[in-house]
Amino acid sequence: MNRTTCAADSRNEMKWISVVFGIIGIVPNICTIICITRYRNLRNKVTNILIGNLCACGVLLSSMPLMGAFKTNTLEESFGLAVSVAALYMSLLIILLIGVDRMIAVADPIGYKIRMTQKKAGLALVIMWISCFVFFMGSIIPTRYGSNMYSVFPLNVHRFFILPASYLLIITVVVIYLGIIIEFRRQSKRTRLQFSGQFLPAIRRSRYLTKMTLFILITFLANWLPSAVVMSQDRPAEDSLEEDFAKYHLAKLITNSFLHASSFTNCLVYAFTNPEYRKAYKDLLCCKGFQVNPSSDY
Repeated sequence: MNRTTCAADSRNEMKWISVVFGIIGIVPNICTIICITRYRNLRNKVTNILIGNLCACGVLLSSMPLMGAFKTNTLEESFGLAVSVAALYMSLLIILLIGVDRMIAVADPIGYKIRMTQKKAGLALVIMWISCFVFFMGSIIPTRYGSNMYSVFPLNVHRFFILPASYLLIITVVVIYLGIIIEFRRQSKRTRLQFSGQFLPAIRRSRYLTKMTLFILITFLANWLPSAVVMSQDRPAEDSLEEDFAKYHLAKLITNSFLHASSFTNCLVYAFTNPEYRKAYKDLLCCKGFQVNPSSDY
């Protein structure tokens, strides 16, 4: 067994993994997007708009490898890889933005609506979507498709954004979410004493969203970090032992499976941690109801 044979076997296995996880990932993410756009009390919240964009990243992350399994030329493969990497990076940026959104909601629940508006969130999302796709389309496609194509960005810049910059983003996200946890626990008792009557149910629903986003971060890191660790390792040399090739490609196969699983695990988090999403999913699947339980703007 040599390097070429192992790589071919790994690609064939990943093809079918991409097909399975692609089908599983597309359906729940589309259902979540439909729920958010269908129910007014979900789409009126900035956090849910961000979650809808996170689901859109999940759809791209699921569909591109699925299309790549039946690619016909190198250009299609390069395009699918660029979209997948951009969607993965965009997911990380959206999780960062959700963390900022929830930090504001926890620290200032009354002034949250003024500080975090849909207009501000929409502008941030537009900038992030355009930046991610322009960068990765301009760097990955020319590099993968052929050396005669003009690369918009230097290869070293592209390599920096694939791993080192993503690690910096992850560290930033973890720090923000740790701050949310600390503030969340500190204000737990104070919230019950400070707010009462009509404000208490609204604050409680806001806390449901905060808990949900914390679980989103945990599942995302559990799916993404193993793949990042394997990608940061050098491939075995051509004259390496057969066991080294087998271990490397097995690790790559398993971690890539975790990575593709991230496209649908978040939807399970929504359903199990937030009662509004549970009711929205139930009404959608049963084809009934056009409104979830009344909710706040937090």
